Amino acid sequence: MPMNEPQPNTEKKPVPQGGAEPVAKTLDNALKNLIKLLSAIRFYPPGHPSLVETNQEAVKGFLLLLRGRDSFSLAVRRDHFVLGEDKIGADNPLLGKLATQLFMRRVQQLLFLPGLLPRDLWNFAQAMTLDPNEIHTRGGIQKICERLRITTIWANELDLHAVLARKELLVEEIAALPEESSDESMFAPDINTLLDESQQGEEKELPETTPEEAAPEERLEDLLRQLRQETADEPFRRMVLQVPPLIRLCLSEAGRFPTLQALTFLGIWSRDQNLSPVRAAAAASALTQLTNDDILDFVIAMLCTKGLADDQREQTLALLPILGSPLALRLMTRLTSESDSWARKILSDGLVRQGKSAVSVVAGYLSDERWYVVRNSVAILGEIREASAVAPLQTLLYHADVRVRRETVRALTRIGGAEAVNILLRTLEEDDPDLRRQALVSLGAMKHPAAVPALLRIVAASDPRVRQVEIKREAIRALGEIASAEAVAPLARLAVKRKFWFRARFDELRAAAVAALGDIGHPAASEILQWATNDRSDAVARAAIQALKQLPKVESK
Repeated sequence: MPMNEPQPNTEKKPVPQGGAEPVAKTLDNALKNLIKLLSAIRFYPPGHPSLVETNQEAVKGFLLLLRGRDSFSLAVRRDHFVLGEDKIGADNPLLGKLATQLFMRRVQQLLFLPGLLPRDLWNFAQAMTLDPNEIHTRGGIQKICERLRITTIWANELDLHAVLARKELLVEEIAALPEESSDESMFAPDINTLLDESQQGEEKELPETTPEEAAPEERLEDLLRQLRQETADEPFRRMVLQVPPLIRLCLSEAGRFPTLQALTFLGIWSRDQNLSPVRAAAAASALTQLTNDDILDFVIAMLCTKGLADDQREQTLALLPILGSPLALRLMTRLTSESDSWARKILSDGLVRQGKSAVSVVAGYLSDERWYVVRNSVAILGEIREASAVAPLQTLLYHADVRVRRETVRALTRIGGAEAVNILLRTLEEDDPDLRRQALVSLGAMKHPAAVPALLRIVAASDPRVRQVEIKREAIRALGEIASAEAVAPLARLAVKRKFWFRARFDELRAAAVAALGDIGHPAASEILQWATNDRSDAVARAAIQALKQLPKVESK
């Protein structure tokens, strides 16, 4: 396949009146006329006058698109078309069906040239009526188009300079053929007759597989080998241009790993500071072209394939951060509708792997009406551990569902930092005892000194009838985990204090204070702990003995 680079066109192209909207409308009409042509070919017998008329109308529509242009390129996706960055036909079932038909026949890109010939559009439409398997058997759609000597419509080709060079060769071949009697003669044979006639003059002995006839995944693997070996910038840049259209042809099980390899290499090359700016920019541009729904859904499907080898799944997961926010959105969309728990775990892991680029996407689901979607989103943000997620999580501490509130506390604990600590401290003033208890556990796990004053206030709060044993015990335990010297004196006073009334409940707090002093391991606590081993309360004495055993371990840290 020619690898020449198209020269930049410096001529100013006339802009159609009304801007982009009329272009989209003209394209919409042209594609609808193509649908009519395909229907007419399937309905009318060869030679019927309606075929000529329908074909002419379809040609007119595409000629309007080509007016003032040196070419017109249109991308084909699974259920819509793409013009520039705009989706065409996504909300039109007819156009969506046409896109699907083309996509099934591995048409990923269409390039129309000025002077579109009625015969070319007719032959191309006939080729589209072939079964997808037959198209593949005959070497692919572009091979068929060349056998039919179509010169003004090209499939899956982006290199305009190469297309024009190949067009010249086809024109020379056509000029050497006997002159045909009329344009209507093109309606006489069916597509198979046309193809059989076009092959009569071809050599019988051909290589088993030429580059154009090779399977797309083989061509992609070969192209990647060439790219890895190429030392000059300009040939590298030209070859990278061929990667996106080839990847779009590999969205199948056979093309799974070549596609993964290609995307991985593009990601590495786009970020490699040791590469020249030319190479990095070319790789980044190719990668941007591939962040569309079809490619992203293919990667997600690969990620969720059961039975995938661990190293292959790990390679897929490693690719996810490279694809950024567009992939995060597709992952979340799939996650919210996924019924398989195993797949949900994989999708969640994938979002966590994306890190910071996934935060804004996941945070967008925190207001979802489904509690489980909100809980899962909170859990993912907690695993990502990005400080920017703390603010949107704050309001969920007051969510109607307790499961969401609990997961929010856990997420804030994982993220950590002063802002998360301050939010959890504010929850200590709430009336929800479950939330307060979990916040205390989390504050201890975070080991942030900023929590110490608030925890000490809880411990010292007036409670004559000792009804707040549980909440105070959790605050004491958190102080021990934080291990701040500031807490030693207040805990020591609590440890030696005695009550006549409600003695048993109060001794629980004294035992907790003794255990916390052992966790803190401050030298000043040793004398108090030694004294407490003889306390009249068995719980306090046992806690003191254990704390003294723990003390040397803590001091040695």
